[in-house]
Amino acid sequence: MPIKAFIQKYEKLILEIRKNVPSAQLYFQSILPIRNEKYSGNDKIQRCNDIIDSLARVYRCQYIDLFSLYEKNGEMNPEYTKDGVHLKPEHYDKWAEAIRPFIESKEFVQDSIPSE
Repeated sequence: MPIKAFIQKYEKLILEIRKNVPSAQLYFQSILPIRNEKYSGNDKIQRCNDIIDSLARVYRCQYIDLFSLYEKNGEMNPEYTKDGVHLKPEHYDKWAEAIRPFIESKEFVQDSIPSE
């Protein structure tokens, strides 16, 4: 998917959620790195993660960086993956532990849609 289309679709999703559930607290998680160039490439994934982070700031949502958690030398740590794309089952706990503080936290930046 071209980057421009990614931005448009992601922003449309945010606006739809805000329209239908205005009080929802939104948490954006980064895309995980890969070790398999046939799919996309980590440079593009990082660009998308930068966009997700920017949109989280614009729409006052929480961004959670999981890419860094699973990355080693710019790609998915080989210890964590079975095929370069999917995590081995035992490494999903690492993900759960990373997002737990955000889910359990009572504090959250108040969501608001920016003026257009």
